[in-house]
Order: sequence, then structure tokens, then C-alpha cells
Amino acid sequence: MIKMVAKDKEFSYSVIETQLRKKEDFQEEISYSLYDTTDLSQLFIASTQYGICFLAPLSSIQLGIAELKEQYPKAIISHKETKVQEQIVSFFNEEHHIQKKIPLHLIGTNFQLKVWNALLAIPIGNKTTYQSIAKQIGHAKAFRAVGTAIGKNPISLLVPCHRVIRSDGKLGGYRWGIPIKEKILNLENIK
Repeated sequence: MIKMVAKDKEFSYSVIETQLRKKEDFQEEISYSLYDTTDLSQLFIASTQYGICFLAPLSSIQLGIAELKEQYPKAIISHKETKVQEQIVSFFNEEHHIQKKIPLHLIGTNFQLKVWNALLAIPIGNKTTYQSIAKQIGHAKAFRAVGTAIGKNPISLLVPCHRVIRSDGKLGGYRWGIPIKEKILNLENIK
């Protein structure tokens, strides 16, 4: 059973950036597991040999596998717990602080990688806007494209796309649904 991150809990990470023009060409093994949580039903966590490549609040293994197959149709997908997945569970349960960095294997276009790295810079307990992220990555007028890239973020919670809202203060969209976004923001005590 996984509890969620406390407001003051931070983690360090290392990002393995992989740009693939065609994600269909990604043929590596992806291991996955589904973990029960106290706050978000279940978390589907997947990893490659390089690190976490997918993390989502999904309610079933079937939904998780469908997501992985859609993103990486040629990947070899297997049900297997890995050390990095267990590290994430331990981190969320606050059983220990992570001494080593959590490796994140982000696979996307150069633009997506810029956006996702900008998300990693948003401190816990804070939020920002799509427009601010667009300015931060040097594409001030591309806030819609930023929103699209944020919507494609494959590693929820750790790459905190839930901390991005519209300029008018409304939540905007969320890949996993607005109720989940609201719940995560409440868990992090973000108003």
C-alpha cells in the first residue's frame, strides 16, 4: 500500500533524455507493476533498464498495459517489479529518504523534453501556468503546445504536471482527469 508524498518531501532525480522521432521504434523491455495506494486507488509504475518511464494513477493492469502499448507499440512489456519501482514505493511511503537519485527515462521530442524538464523545476507546494512554462523554455507564445506536451507527460507525480494551471487560475486539463489533479494538489496542500 502506497501513501502519498508529504508537503515537504522532495526527491532528487537524474533524467535520461532520449529523443525518438518515432516512439514506435522503441523496442526495449519495459517492466511494470500495479501498486495499491491510500489516496489515489492504484499507481501503475513502469520502468526500463535506465529508470522510470511511466507512472500513472490507473485502476488496472489492463489500462496500464494499453497505455504502454499505445506509447511504445514495439516494446517488450513484462509484469515484473524492479528495484527502481520499489524505490518509488518506498519514497511515497516515506519509509526512507532516497539517497541516490531516482532515474527517470523520459522518451519524447526535444520540445517535450524541454517542457518536462521545466516541470521538474516546480517545487512541491507551488504551482505555475502554461504560459510561464512557455516563457521559461524560450517559446513564450507556444503555451498551447506546452499544454499538449504536458498532457503527454508519461511520469505523473514525479514530473509534476499537476502543478500547472491556466493563467486565469482555473485548473486546466489533466491526462488522468481533473478530480485526480485536484486530489494531488490537495495532498500537496497547494491552494
